[in-house]
Amino acid sequence: MKQVVFVARQAVFDRAKKVFGYELLHRSDAQKNAYAHVNGNQASTAVMNTTLNVVGLSELTGDKYMFINMTRDLLLAEDFTVLPAGRTVVELL
Repeated sequence: MKQVVFVARQAVFDRAKKVFGYELLHRSDAQKNAYAHVNGNQASTAVMNTTLNVVGLSELTGDKYMFINMTRDLLLAEDFTVLPAGRTVVELL
């Protein structure tokens, strides 16, 4: 069975109120735009997979920074290393 994953993006602004980047967030439903009660590891992994393998980073963020939530487990497993180093800001959950 194919799993459907939705990724929301929320603009992150600099002091001059210009878009600096986008926080990419896991969503379970396109209509509600709400966070599903899923494991943090699953949510972060789904966002990474969807961003890198399905939609594409440039489609979601253009030339801006990507902010992504990451759990301690994923940091220790170094799963974040697949993300582009010069364009990624990791936020610890």
